Amino acid sequence: MVRSFTRDQIKDAFMAQARTMEDQPGYVSINWNFLPSAGASLPHPHLQGLVDPVPGTLPMKYISGSQDYFLQHGRSWWLDLCRSEAASERFLDGLNLFWYAHPVPVGEKEIRCVLPGVTVSDFKDSVGSFANDLVRVLDFYQDIGHGAWNLSVFFGQDTEREYFSAFAILIARINPNPLSTSDTAFMERLHLEPVVLTLPEDIGRLWRNNSRS
Repeated sequence: MVRSFTRDQIKDAFMAQARTMEDQPGYVSINWNFLPSAGASLPHPHLQGLVDPVPGTLPMKYISGSQDYFLQHGRSWWLDLCRSEAASERFLDGLNLFWYAHPVPVGEKEIRCVLPGVTVSDFKDSVGSFANDLVRVLDFYQDIGHGAWNLSVFFGQDTEREYFSAFAILIARINPNPLSTSDTAFMERLHLEPVVLTLPEDIGRLWRNNSRS
């Protein structure tokens, strides 16, 4: 089913979310749980857009941390991150936007994308490139045995443009199975300690060795 997604389908879906939420006050995220083993209540693909008056826990850490870094160093943490990761084994080359295997993953085979803008309105300019890349990354997941995932794209505000960047997080989930066994247990949900099976550096190696990439 994953390989049936086209670039235009994904682009249209994300563009519709962006247009729906760009005039709403608050912090926007676009989210995708694919298949029940990833928490989807319905098996068919669908996106979920959220607008919150304050950022959620994870984006708040990045917004406040980015601001602190900028005030201390006078430059963007996100630019420094991209420079560092571009020289690492975790970088996923050959894509339109900046994608890499995150060095401190919150889930299995976590891949992140640093977007060129900050707000959900900015995202409309890069949604085509994002869709192209996402099709390739999801094909890569399928090639290495994963057909279910969670995806979130987090956006900031105009006032945070100087130091923040919108970004996406993608993690692989266990494939649906007759026993309905989940890959999330007490360590992840109660201890907030993700258990992962694949090193970020190995994801970069798999990407480079994968014929589709």
